[in-house]
Amino acid sequence: MAPVSGQLFLGVNDVYFADNSGAWTVGITEEGYAENRAPTRLTPGQQIVVSVPAAQPWTDSGMVVEQNRIYSLTGNGAIVYSRDGSSSTPAGRFNWSPCGPGEYHPGFVSPELPCLSLLGRIGPIGPVFEIGPALTLNPPVTGELYLGVNDTDYSDNYGAWIVTLVPLSEGVSTLPPQAPAEIQTVHENDTPAQVLAALGEPDKKVDMESKKIWIYKDLKVTFVNGKVAEVQ
Repeated sequence: MAPVSGQLFLGVNDVYFADNSGAWTVGITEEGYAENRAPTRLTPGQQIVVSVPAAQPWTDSGMVVEQNRIYSLTGNGAIVYSRDGSSSTPAGRFNWSPCGPGEYHPGFVSPELPCLSLLGRIGPIGPVFEIGPALTLNPPVTGELYLGVNDTDYSDNYGAWIVTLVPLSEGVSTLPPQAPAEIQTVHENDTPAQVLAALGEPDKKVDMESKKIWIYKDLKVTFVNGKVAEVQ
């Protein structure tokens, strides 16, 4: 369990690197989260890289995708899906039955989508969609993104795909624009009833022999003989 949150760096414990060659491949599998773990919300210019293990149907990306924002998802690498070493990229496989183009393959996570392809869903039970090697995503809802492997038997799988998620735009509201509030005005010779309809009850009323003064937060209305004589 990680003691702190942060970017993970991997290294080679050597003293002289000039004559080194080759590379290790490291797979990182999420075993669970602390209860207080909050998913990530990215802004344009940021990105997150997620390892999608082949040995399980779904992986929580740890990232929230937001409705009406545009995201770029790209999948790379290859996973092994059988004991004979057969492998698949995020695009999936089309050259073996029942996984030919347009074929229905019962038992797979998504029987209609390409076998052994990279899948996505928003939330743990949301509708499944194909990501494949690349997808521009405009989420229909806001939720945590899950990444999956479209297979039927995971017991002989190993390896992982690497998925990069990049937000491309800020959110755009789908609410219709509101009309500007109508400005209520008071005119000379308006009656008290008309002023009440326009401004509501005043904060204070001052009654004098020859006139009345209604005091509001930002203005003062003076009535003479039952009509507005002055607005200040």
